[in-house]
This record gives sequence, structure tokens and C-alpha cells, in this order.
Amino acid sequence: MSRELLGEGKAINNPWQRMAEINQRFAEDKPALALYNLKDSELVTRIFQHTELMPFLLERASVNGLAVDRHGRSVAAFSHLYLPRMHRAGFVAPNMGKVAPQASPGSYVMDPRPGLYDSVLVPDYKSLYPSIIRTFLIDPVGLVEGMAPPYEPDSVGRPLWHPLLTHHPLPAGDRQPNLAGARSGEKTE
Repeated sequence: MSRELLGEGKAINNPWQRMAEINQRFAEDKPALALYNLKDSELVTRIFQHTELMPFLLERASVNGLAVDRHGRSVAAFSHLYLPRMHRAGFVAPNMGKVAPQASPGSYVMDPRPGLYDSVLVPDYKSLYPSIIRTFLIDPVGLVEGMAPPYEPDSVGRPLWHPLLTHHPLPAGDRQPNLAGARSGEKTE
């Protein structure tokens, strides 16, 4: 990555021999190992500066309410953004406590097959679920409202609860800080 972004790379160029070289330097030439480690640390610092990664991580943490190093906790981030809006809509989310895991129909996780492959395709559907949720306005309040008895249509044929289809507790993307803009140096709202 450093070679791609900065035009220079690690002090040990061959990645296939890197561990052997590190072990050899540890056994025979500790000053050379120290120089390798210093160069590696310098490259990491410069990559962070070049990509403006820290401002991006800090902005993301301010949006999702999670610590900078807890970015993989999507349920906690969703709860941080969603629950206050749900409460303002007049709903309270129950604490479900420990729930026994259930198999989800339609999802399948393959067992790994270790080895070297020429071509590998790894579809990542984790990012698909938030898109479906945003596109179809699927959320817990929507589920509760959708299970309510149907209302009589108004004079134009829309259900009287139609605003729930467009005004719901899910955070609107256009009202959230622009993380891509924060990363590129644009002013966020």
C-alpha cells in the first residue's frame, strides 16, 4: 500500500521472505531490525496523513457514537442513531436480553476451503442489508405500524397513514454528516 500511495515501500522488499529476514535480523543484526521497524512505523504514519484517515475515523465516530476502534459494531451504531428517533416517535424498544440464536432462512455461510486460487470471488452481502433497509424504509417502527389494522384510504386513494412511509425514525442520509466530504476536506453540515 505504501508503494502505491507514497511511492516507497518497506525496507524488506520481498513479502515472501519478509518473516525469514526479520527473524535473521533479530538473531544477527538487531540495529537493522530496529531500522526496519522504524521505517515501517514511519510509513504507517505517512499513509494516515496522506489518506486523511484520522479525520475520517473521528467524524465517523462522532456520527455513530462508537469509539474509533469499534467500527465493526453495526448494531450498536444503529441503536445509537435509531433509538432516540424511535422514542421521539412515541415508541420504546424492549431489552430482549439474551435470545437464543436462530438460523436465518436465506443465509448461508460456506465452510472455508484453504488453498491458493487463481481467481476468487467474495460477495459481501453485509452492505446489501442497510441498502435494502433504506430503500424500502424497513425498521422496527415500520414493522409495528405495518402490522396495525389497515386504515381507510383518503380521497386520493392513499392510506391515511401514508406519511409513515416517508417520515420514519430511520436517519435520513441527507441529514447525516457527509463522511466522504469529511475525508476529502469538504465542510460538513
